[in-house]
Amino acid sequence: MSRPSLRRLVVVLVVVLGVGAALPTLALAQSDSASCAALQRLDLQSLPGAPARVTGARLVTPPNATPVAQYCQVTGYVAPQNKFELRMPLPAAWNQKFFFALCAGFCGQVIGNFCNQSLARGYAAVTSNGGHDGAPGFDGVWAANAPKLQEDFAHRSTHVVTLAAKAIVARYYGRPIARSYISDAPRAATAPSWRCSATRRTSTARSPARPSTTGPAR
Repeated sequence: MSRPSLRRLVVVLVVVLGVGAALPTLALAQSDSASCAALQRLDLQSLPGAPARVTGARLVTPPNATPVAQYCQVTGYVAPQNKFELRMPLPAAWNQKFFFALCAGFCGQVIGNFCNQSLARGYAAVTSNGGHDGAPGFDGVWAANAPKLQEDFAHRSTHVVTLAAKAIVARYYGRPIARSYISDAPRAATAPSWRCSATRRTSTARSPARPSTTGPAR
């Protein structure tokens, strides 16, 4: 075999081997994306005590400068207005723990970045709007003549969002949650799903009027 032919053969082998090595990584990435996107078809309308709907599910790749790795982002709501965002690390990075980052002030908005501190540590993390839509800070207009919304804000929203989020986590990972944490122990004590020892292992305290500064236990 001539030297030019030998060189061409070497180049072809290098290209083929390089593509072959990349295929498992590409297939894994496609699998992660498909597994996450499939959650949008998850039917939670008959979830006991917390009829819910998933409105979006996608794999997110944050900028390299952030400490948060690639994650599955799921948005949805539990009837009537309990909107939530759930951020889950890829299955290989999950620590089998769940964290609820409660909203701030009088809530009214879903701020997904509240999940990031826990997410970076390997937690599946959820946050919500507290059961209603409203302006940032201490807007209380939504509560006027709305006892059901007041009830949701007081305790029901935390309970039902926990039920919905845990159902999604269980479907995504196919494994049980080992431990659950929440960012505000006093408010959590009013929610049935966090009073029950079978659901809650521990919690970390923070004021509901400000984002967490300590985050969940490791």
